[in-house]
Amino acid sequence: MKQTDKYEWLIDDNKRIRMQFSVVFVIFSIVSLFMTIVNLITKFHALMYSTLIFCVLNIINVLLSLTKNKISDLPRYLFGVEIIALFTFFIVVGEPEGFSAIWACLLPTGGIILYRAKYGSIISGIMLLIIMFLFYTPVGRDLLIYKEYTESFMLRFPILYISFYFIGFFFEYIRNVTQKALSFSMENYKKMSYTDQLTKLGNETAYFKKLKELDSEIKNQTARFAVVIMDVNGVKVTNDTYGHRFGCHLIVKTGKTLPSIFTTSSLFHIGGDEFIAIVEGSDYDNIEEVIKKLDDELEYKMITYEDHEIALSIARGIKKYEYGLEYKDVFQEADDLMYVNKMMVKEKYHIKSRK
Repeated sequence: MKQTDKYEWLIDDNKRIRMQFSVVFVIFSIVSLFMTIVNLITKFHALMYSTLIFCVLNIINVLLSLTKNKISDLPRYLFGVEIIALFTFFIVVGEPEGFSAIWACLLPTGGIILYRAKYGSIISGIMLLIIMFLFYTPVGRDLLIYKEYTESFMLRFPILYISFYFIGFFFEYIRNVTQKALSFSMENYKKMSYTDQLTKLGNETAYFKKLKELDSEIKNQTARFAVVIMDVNGVKVTNDTYGHRFGCHLIVKTGKTLPSIFTTSSLFHIGGDEFIAIVEGSDYDNIEEVIKKLDDELEYKMITYEDHEIALSIARGIKKYEYGLEYKDVFQEADDLMYVNKMMVKEKYHIKSRK
């Protein structure tokens, strides 16, 4: 596995969240099962039933998260409901006050990190409203089973909760900024690794990646493409006559012109003066018009560079894929036709070759 693939889940927010939730579900399942056993031994039956239910729900969450469809998103929302319910239970039961305080510190921060800012804030806001209702309204206080909350604790509890919410929000802000920077760097890295720096077309790496896709289509009998192999004429003579920067300009100029001709095709500069187009989509449907435009634009024309007129000319060979062929067969025939075309174009326009 490539290093970029190994850590791709850190860049993809959806994959990262699924991974985080899966780990959380497993940990909560184990911890709540352990706490159920402890509560049974210590005869805290109310807590035992709550942790047992929480354990069962998280095992269900683990199983649902393993599915590869929309159901796999359901555990996230169920988990939010479970957390709110369990949080309310501990506040109402309130044994001891310190344990409730731990939940107050943990949940808003963890909620923001798990659910991101929007949904984490909604869950944290609901739990804050529950705190305010239970502590500061007569009806809420009547619902409290634990009657030993002090006025000082009920004052500090919401403040502590809000403080940890903002800590979580800050962590999420830093994570979000970092994730965007990493995504930008990763995309830029991928683009550079598949882009020829001279022509800005696909490079050899991108070309071989495309070949794997074509091989798969050929095996699945869904292949529908043509190969156009192009070679810039007279580059060596131009280099010898004017210097290498002039020959390089011919290659760059060709690379800039091809995208306006092949609009739905994959274009590659695979070294030297050779270009390849994998023709698909509407280009394939109108391949005769595309090739005519290619000839009109690049078969032969004089261009000016550094006050010198030099000839820009390419030879090309085209072959459509036919059922039963392999890619190498299509490539070879296009390559053979390109050399036939090169001889014809050079003779037609009197283009010299370096002996």
